[in-house]
Amino acid sequence: MGELKINSEYSAQPSIQKPNPFLRESIDYILENKIINNTVSKIKVGDYGCGKLRHLLILEEYFKNIVLIDTKQQLERKQKLFEINNTTAKEYIKKYHNNSTNISVFDTEKISAQKIKFDIIFNICVFDVVLKATRFEIIENVRKLLKMNGIFVLIIPRNDFSIIKRCCPENRYQDGYILNEIKLLRFIEISNTLMI
Repeated sequence: MGELKINSEYSAQPSIQKPNPFLRESIDYILENKIINNTVSKIKVGDYGCGKLRHLLILEEYFKNIVLIDTKQQLERKQKLFEINNTTAKEYIKKYHNNSTNISVFDTEKISAQKIKFDIIFNICVFDVVLKATRFEIIENVRKLLKMNGIFVLIIPRNDFSIIKRCCPENRYQDGYILNEIKLLRFIEISNTLMI
């Protein structure tokens, strides 16, 4: 019997999926209540687990300094990002993304060496598809990357059913989860009861 390799990136949602609605709500709450003691133009934001960049457009509406962070495998994977086929996250930002936002891309192993400190780090729809050890690793990395009084925004449940559509007996172990009943109710129960 061969070794079972768990691939959490398998569950990354496509860039065409709608952004999670809690992202905008959390940003509005932080800014309206002046929780960050900095001007919006100077706030340094990280999207830890940026996946297929589906939250990038919302982040750009608010912030001018954004760092996209994910595993090396996810960032180097050729995929469809928005309307561009066969590109990586770095290639997309460099070649196709032209505006006034300062965007950097780093993998999870190299980000700590950059000496970047963040005002806010978002982790959106990642915890429900990674293993418990990875969740602890993310929390520890975020702790090191945040400025004093920085904010970690953790959004867990995903807002669409794309993962369920891809789950079947042939790939039941591929992202580390076994869904015996592929039903919305069952999946919501799993997503909302993951413990850190």
